[in-house]
Amino acid sequence: MTITELTLNRFFTDFIENVLIKPEQYDANDLKGIFIDLINKPNENIILEGNTNILITKNFGSVKVNGIKFKEFFSYVHDIYPLYDQNKFLEICDRLIEDYTRRSQGEFYTPTPWANYAHRMIEKEFGDNWREKYVVWDPAWGTGNLTRDYKFKELYCSTLNESDLKIGEGFNQEAAKFQYDFLNDDVHDPDVEVFEAYKLKLVVPGLVKAFEENKPIIIFINPPYGTSANTLINLGSKGKKDISLTKINKLMTKYKLSTASSQLYIQFLYRIINIKRKYKLTNINICFFSKTSFLSTTSFNEFRNIFLENFEFKTGMIFNSANFSSVSSWWPVLFSIFSSGIEKRSEFNVFEIDNNLNFVSNKVLYFLKKSNTATHWVKELLINQHRENKKSYLFYGPLKYEEKEIRVVNNFLGSMHINYNSMRGNEQFTGLYSGLFAHGNSEITLDNFYRILSLFTIKRCSMLFQTWINDNDEYFYPHNIDESYFIDCIVYSLFNNNSFQSSIRSNRNIENQFFWLPNKVIQDLANNVNHPFPELYQDTKIFNKERFVYLELQKNASQLSSDALEVLKMASELVVKSFPERVRLYDLYPDWYLNAWDAGWYQTKLVLKETMKKELNEFRDLYKKFENRMKEGIYKFGFLK
Repeated sequence: MTITELTLNRFFTDFIENVLIKPEQYDANDLKGIFIDLINKPNENIILEGNTNILITKNFGSVKVNGIKFKEFFSYVHDIYPLYDQNKFLEICDRLIEDYTRRSQGEFYTPTPWANYAHRMIEKEFGDNWREKYVVWDPAWGTGNLTRDYKFKELYCSTLNESDLKIGEGFNQEAAKFQYDFLNDDVHDPDVEVFEAYKLKLVVPGLVKAFEENKPIIIFINPPYGTSANTLINLGSKGKKDISLTKINKLMTKYKLSTASSQLYIQFLYRIINIKRKYKLTNINICFFSKTSFLSTTSFNEFRNIFLENFEFKTGMIFNSANFSSVSSWWPVLFSIFSSGIEKRSEFNVFEIDNNLNFVSNKVLYFLKKSNTATHWVKELLINQHRENKKSYLFYGPLKYEEKEIRVVNNFLGSMHINYNSMRGNEQFTGLYSGLFAHGNSEITLDNFYRILSLFTIKRCSMLFQTWINDNDEYFYPHNIDESYFIDCIVYSLFNNNSFQSSIRSNRNIENQFFWLPNKVIQDLANNVNHPFPELYQDTKIFNKERFVYLELQKNASQLSSDALEVLKMASELVVKSFPERVRLYDLYPDWYLNAWDAGWYQTKLVLKETMKKELNEFRDLYKKFENRMKEGIYKFGFLK
């Protein structure tokens, strides 16, 4: 069997899992190098005479292998491949690393078509002769996917892994290639130390001279995108746990850029800013692949202010991240060009390219001041609220909670899980709870009740048209919301799939202020002789105060839209119809707390899923029609544009 481009990855996996002994002892880049050398240079890698379990390699010393498996494996790779195939194997060897390590370290293989497209964009911006006119440095070179097919007058290629240089030794032979840890080597605190690029000056004095002489420079780079928050299992490394804990990270944290500093590609940009400042460069340009978040999300505001004080936007394109092999397709990759200067715009026009490199449409990336965000809109009324330490409840799920001493605001009704002001996280990081949610929340009080529910409605309705392109779009501080829309948002927020308001009765009691029926209706159901529910009947007596949402709906019933009334009516009917089953299921599932008279819709759905699936599906169909109408408020009231 002959190895081809299509089967290369399968052979690599077989080599790691079956041929090598203790592959975890090797750096993943070395694993890749050993494998590629076996294919392209079989005569330089031989089994030790007298010991079939030792492979002697030219570049990596002695390697322990399973001799029998190696012989079987080598029967496939013994062919002498023509130079064309050897080069092809080298071109895609980054994919091998990606499957094992690069994804866990945030590094992504740049396919040749996208690298070529980036070259064309740079040519359009800086001229066809930019490779001769500019000093070019790729500080995350890897094995040269961005530069290998082109000639440069003065090219510098640095990479974190020494083994990359061995694998890419045949590419860009005109370049100065060197190992360099861009986020740790020569990094100094300007407030404490005089900056000197000791290692850089020792290894590539020509590059330092270019800085000192203020030559025109292009940083051409596809930096890693990882954060230490996303830990993946890989071979021979620590995964993502500590990858962002660099000297640049410490420096950024000192200067109150800690949120942005967790992103490796932001660290690369910050290091470039420091180089620009140190050498007072007036013609340094960055042409780079990245996520769009640094140009659009509020969490990067502080870093973005610094970046845009040093660089101005020239052009940019976005494409689906799935074009980076084995990467999730749910985010846009941005290739953008920035030049020395000051950028005062808050909107950036980029264009979308499809998988075949064809133009699709224009897209505006924008960022907001925190005071102009919808998240600020819902939280600003809480700023001066009095808080007291008291025993309260932290929710980790609809029915999972713990009691803790917490500072709680007055008039507390519940909380909204709201980790992001952008569309990102509308599914997993948006929810409503009867108590404080444990991981990122805004309290719901009498003051911001309608603001919270309208933002919840908007974020959930946005999912009807949410895509990888608009995933980072931020929600604006809205304007002129109709009072009737506010009231309809109550109904929307009661019955959404991410409405987790629950009532709990145990050693401690958690009341659900988001219950929409009166106490008397539930009490009469519990007192029915055909299906008596004494525990719940008693609960209606002990906790007999009407809930806030019921009172609010009664007060504003005349403003409810007809479709909101239909949803409310059908939900109420399902509570009544399912009540006999609720009595039965209470004994089977005590941790559903069905004995609470104000048990929320989440708890009611548990009963409906067990006993009335057809009716529940009919309700969902009705709710979807209501949701489709409610989504009109997204643009009407300026949450998005």
